[in-house]
Amino acid sequence: MEKFVLKEEIEKIINGRQVTAAMFYTFNFDPRFFENFIMPILVDPKISFRDEEIYNRILWRQCEKEKKIPPIAVYYDYYAKDPITAPSLGYDIHSIKMPGLPGKICNFHPKQIFLLLNDNDRQTLVLISGSGNITANGWCDNFESFSVQEFSLNKRNPRRVSKNSLQIYLDNVQKLTGSQQPTEAHQQISNFLNYVDLSKTYFNNFFGTFQNFLVHNIPLKEVYEVEIISPYFSRNTILVDWLMEKGIENIHCLLPTLRSNEVMISEEDFTALQNKGILWSRWKNDELNASVRNLHSKIYRFYTRDNCYTILGSVNFTIPAWSKFTPDKNSSNIEFGDLHIDKGNTNRILQPISNLNPEDLLFIEKNELENPKDSENFNRNAPDISFQIDWNIRKLNIQANLGKEKCNFIDLFNNREIIPGQTSIKLNPQDANSLAKNSVINIHSSLKGKTEKYTFYVTHINIQSKPLGFRLNTQTILRFWNFIDDPIQKEVMIRKISESVTDESGAIDSQKWETKLLLNEMATHFSALSQLEKRLFNNLLQDPESLENIRYYLLGENIDTLPFYLEDLEEQYKEGKMQNAFYWMILQIVRSAFYSKVLKILDANHNISDWQKFHSGIEIKIDSLDDLIQITAKKIPRFDKKRQDWVEEQIMVQYD
Repeated sequence: MEKFVLKEEIEKIINGRQVTAAMFYTFNFDPRFFENFIMPILVDPKISFRDEEIYNRILWRQCEKEKKIPPIAVYYDYYAKDPITAPSLGYDIHSIKMPGLPGKICNFHPKQIFLLLNDNDRQTLVLISGSGNITANGWCDNFESFSVQEFSLNKRNPRRVSKNSLQIYLDNVQKLTGSQQPTEAHQQISNFLNYVDLSKTYFNNFFGTFQNFLVHNIPLKEVYEVEIISPYFSRNTILVDWLMEKGIENIHCLLPTLRSNEVMISEEDFTALQNKGILWSRWKNDELNASVRNLHSKIYRFYTRDNCYTILGSVNFTIPAWSKFTPDKNSSNIEFGDLHIDKGNTNRILQPISNLNPEDLLFIEKNELENPKDSENFNRNAPDISFQIDWNIRKLNIQANLGKEKCNFIDLFNNREIIPGQTSIKLNPQDANSLAKNSVINIHSSLKGKTEKYTFYVTHINIQSKPLGFRLNTQTILRFWNFIDDPIQKEVMIRKISESVTDESGAIDSQKWETKLLLNEMATHFSALSQLEKRLFNNLLQDPESLENIRYYLLGENIDTLPFYLEDLEEQYKEGKMQNAFYWMILQIVRSAFYSKVLKILDANHNISDWQKFHSGIEIKIDSLDDLIQITAKKIPRFDKKRQDWVEEQIMVQYD
């Protein structure tokens, strides 16, 4: 076995190739860790992400604009996700609520990474399977194990009807989400597998029990010793009994320890397994014994006279991990294991601990979702609800498949009741800002007089229009428009901003950036707006891609876009730092020079990609501007309708 840091190993595997799709299966899911530590691996390595959250937030919007983010999908166990911080970017997320019999805790438990890579039109698929979740512990702190396999196309003609075992496994996971529509990442990876004949054997609970997998793939009659690395064990000795019935009496189990050397098993279970004949062991490699890491790896090694059969993946030495998945009366997890056959290699990785005295050990048994000793502390009746925000139109879409339970929002939308079926809610500014900062939705579900709290993530579309969540001084935004074609200078400014609005922990502290009004610099505003207009529209006829640039600057929410600029102007105006006439004039220029102009272009070109959504987004912005213009005009002394019409006419002549 070779030691590596998972992130560094993946970067080495990608090695300059383009990631065209990425899919992740995980039990625990930490979205903030995923977005700031893992997702940057999936884009162009020349894009330099940093530790500051706001810096990365700005950069992701630029990547979105330049279409540099591949389709990404994450599938996770609903009950094991981070309940505090939700996903903030526009990748696909699917929570899986595993079916289970009353009193049974069944987990969606595989930990896998599928990377579809492209190098000069040559596609390959990398499958990384193991024990590490998408958390800091899983990628950085624990002792984990992974296998890496790369698939090339080895079929000239695609499958038309039948599917290989990996495709069937992917489809079965998709069914668990309850969604009829597979993610784009899923579709691309499954399509690639149409051209692949598998040469390896994999375990998953959809196909049968772990016992059956062992019987069909390992000559158990020839096995004289097995080594088991698992942090968790079932309370009884059923699995040990089964191995011994197959004639395997030498069973070596790594003593599962925390980094503090505490043992992750109860003394009662430790003794029962020891009395049954298990030999508690340590690593043969003393370097591993000295490592201060929590054990989370899951490895089985079956030794015959000539070969070693290794199964590496997510399968703990527990009954739910070894059982077969049966949807209607389930008591099983979903796991994945990768079988390796090492011919002629019978080197041991464990050695028994001599003179092991239980009185010398500190037993700290962990009762948690991955290793539940009882089901009383775990509520598994979350309602079937999904939430999606379209940031272009600031609307929350809800799909609620409710039975008799009654559900209400907590601290959002005036705690209103959630209506069964498909509904939507228009986001007011307060709710929009709250969900932009952290899109966790908490609800109360009441059934038969009992009320429970549940947490849901929101999926995001049109993420480029999502509020950034902090303010800049207007001068900085105007300077950005002077550097549209100067990426080096823009990056310098982004770094300066991110360092200025983040505290020592990397979190955003909007109070650190002083917002200044340019009362004596009105010309700067008008000049910058004029420059932006020319840069956006002058090359439109020669360069069709310019329209995507316009979409970004008019509908996107980033530090160099018009919505961000207008938002800060409105805040200054509300705070009394801006003259009514000046604010009214800027609103009129922005409406005529940008939004009205692009609306005419769209009306004349119905063949534009996503025409309807683009058109709708522009109309919404114009309606919002019109409301502000009317409100502001009423506050300007002696500015009657006749004077307003004359000024508007002059502006339209200038910018039409």
